[in-house]
Amino acid sequence: MQRDIHTSRLLLRPVRTNEDGSTDLGRFHALWSSDQATRWSRRGPCKTLEESKAWMAGIIPIPMPTNKIRVSYFVLYASGDEGLIHPASVDEKQWKMGGVVTLLATDFKLENELDTRIRIFMPEIWGQGFATESVQAVLDAYGRDVAPSHALFPREILANAHAKNAGSRRVLEKTGFKEVGRFDSEGCLPLVDDAQKYTIVHFRAED
Repeated sequence: MQRDIHTSRLLLRPVRTNEDGSTDLGRFHALWSSDQATRWSRRGPCKTLEESKAWMAGIIPIPMPTNKIRVSYFVLYASGDEGLIHPASVDEKQWKMGGVVTLLATDFKLENELDTRIRIFMPEIWGQGFATESVQAVLDAYGRDVAPSHALFPREILANAHAKNAGSRRVLEKTGFKEVGRFDSEGCLPLVDDAQKYTIVHFRAED
């Protein structure tokens, strides 16, 4: 999945590199240095470009075929005097960073599962349906172009969301995921609250 994906309002561009000076690294850092965008992440914001580069290494695609697949897309949009403009119709200098959507191999010892592990979006586009639109587009493209093409590629797609993160849970439900369980996790989300334990909602994509 190294081709652009176009939706009615968005351009989804594959993440390709975290090399110093690259546009990709600049976009990633703009997102992950935002306190608001990363408030539901256990990682928290990246304070420096070097931190972003190291964190970004985990979503850079690796040679295929492999069951450790990494599908990563930047979500890009553009706007003008009359509202949203599709990015493909304007110069790249007018594109704005909206977020990142990834499908990554799970940490579990299951070889046929993917996790929509990173669904991070800039706060200025919250509530406009961009997350639902982009997540659905990536899922559709994976199911159409990748999953059927090789036996190694995972078929099951999972996702987790903080129980209090109603927006993320709604996106998953709208894109065909069903809640299949809940579990407690230890840690702290300092940009959310001071709790040392929280509940994670586990989802699985329905066929």
